[in-house]
Amino acid sequence: MQELQYNSPEEVQSQLSQNAVLWIVTANSVTGTLSCAVSLPAMYECRDRGLIEQAEQIGRWKLNQQGWHVRRVMLRQ
Repeated sequence: MQELQYNSPEEVQSQLSQNAVLWIVTANSVTGTLSCAVSLPAMYECRDRGLIEQAEQIGRWKLNQQGWHVRRVMLRQ
């Protein structure tokens, strides 16, 4: 698992694909649950970088602590 520190939107965008970033920022703002409608490469990318974890429901993913950090960085204005 590759865990990186993301401190700015530019750092996130330089290290993650657009699909992965879009998937993360569209996560449920309360639960962190992610949409099932995502490409497998984006899902694997987020998983391999340590941004998501298995949700309680089979086949669903949710943001972990690092994923929440990336979401906050990207939504910061």
